[in-house]
Amino acid sequence: MGIDAGCADEILLKKNIDITEFDDGSEQGSYLIRCNDRCWKVSAFVYVFLSALHDTSNLSSVRNYFQEHYHIALQEKQINDVLNFLQENNLLEGSDDTKQKQKSILWMRITLIPAALVKKIKVFTPLFRKGCIIPLSLICLAWMIFIFFLYPSGELASQIQRLSPLYFLMSYLIILSISIFHELGHSSALLYHGGTPGRIGTAFYFFMPVLFTDVTDTWRLKRKNRFIVDYGGIYFQMLISILIFAVNHLFLHNQIVTMAVCMSTLQIISNLNPFIKMDGYWMLCDTIGSTNVTLLMFSVLLNLFRKEENCPHQVKALSKEKRIILISYSVLFFAFISYFTLFILKSLDLAVATLRADLHILLTESDTLTFSFRNILQYLSSRFTMYIILIFSLRTVIGLIKKLAGGLQKRRTAHAA
Repeated sequence: MGIDAGCADEILLKKNIDITEFDDGSEQGSYLIRCNDRCWKVSAFVYVFLSALHDTSNLSSVRNYFQEHYHIALQEKQINDVLNFLQENNLLEGSDDTKQKQKSILWMRITLIPAALVKKIKVFTPLFRKGCIIPLSLICLAWMIFIFFLYPSGELASQIQRLSPLYFLMSYLIILSISIFHELGHSSALLYHGGTPGRIGTAFYFFMPVLFTDVTDTWRLKRKNRFIVDYGGIYFQMLISILIFAVNHLFLHNQIVTMAVCMSTLQIISNLNPFIKMDGYWMLCDTIGSTNVTLLMFSVLLNLFRKEENCPHQVKALSKEKRIILISYSVLFFAFISYFTLFILKSLDLAVATLRADLHILLTESDTLTFSFRNILQYLSSRFTMYIILIFSLRTVIGLIKKLAGGLQKRRTAHAA
């Protein structure tokens, strides 16, 4: 139940609330509320309201402030909307953050590198100088294109499935090392732009184990610098991947290392997915100045088939350049979806074909088969990666179906309202 402005007069904000200007690229101006490592983007009206409330906890004084300085008579609904926002997000004195923390999609966090140590790792910050980041990024982009031409999705899926459990584990450890360097990219970018990074750790994102870096302080930066912090992880992951690939190609000639780098490259591309809150999502957010780029991207695409008078307000507010960015990004995203879909389908096809062959042998030649612990262990070892890929593929397909179904349900609910 929300707070009623007609019943409450004294409202106490939490003492550790911090409000700063927020660069979202708009002319109206936005502000950022920070409290307990959480952030909210609010309008200039909410900023003025909270600033007045911070000086005096009396709602009558807040009303008088708006009347005196802005000649605005605050309506009950305006006040109730702000108060309900404060209550729902536990920004009032005495409220508990426990429930809000439980809603986080990043759970079971474990620290790998403490914040005190992360702040001291400044050796990589020169890589974010303009004279370094632009040419190195272009080299990395060319290398990634080369990798995808060298290892088509079908061939890559086939080679991954042939990995034994030991080699699969070795590949995973290489990818994990590369991923830690990815997180150092985010923290190094924040350090370069004058921010203070937090810890690096591991957690579960929905049901997936992931690494994370606390870069909450990024919100204080200008939009362009926030984009660099978002990009920093992918940038470092490309750099370390191309370095490992080059060393392996020239000296080691190890197929396991090659597979690990290829899988890491797929991971880089998947990070650009704007449908989940990973690097690509935040990069697009900071490019456009929006907090929900997924819906905005689809609105822009659908608007290509609408008449101008039917154009939604959020699309009309976008500049021509931002519309072009969203359309261009959607093309790149669907190109990735095509590649990744072929990879999934090829993996499923190989896994199903192998499973069918195994069942055929079991049913037709069961009398000649020798069932021993050693034979079973050898069989599971040879099929380990296949089952991992099969489970991952099915889980991905089910997840996409659920996401599409949820999106359709939300659209129906919105239309019904």
